Amino acid sequence: MSECHIEGVTFTSMTPKVVALERSITLQKIKEVIFRKLHGTVEKRVITTIHFRYPTRLGKELSHYTVIDIIKDDYVEALLGIYDFIEL
Repeated sequence: MSECHIEGVTFTSMTPKVVALERSITLQKIKEVIFRKLHGTVEKRVITTIHFRYPTRLGKELSHYTVIDIIKDDYVEALLGIYDFIEL
């Protein structure tokens, strides 16, 4: 875990934490799922902001990440819509 004054606390792990999302999931439910995944590591903390980063192509081989703060349920729907169109 690392803390940044801009992004807050960031969790990184050598072992990925898989989170499955249902299409009808709410923001509160996503926070609960993430908290359960991190519960062994994070005690008495609250998830206040979720940043969704997705790749954006700038040219033939150049890309960067665009960041959206997921702050309400409508944003969750947008996140899932964006995910559908990302070329993996």
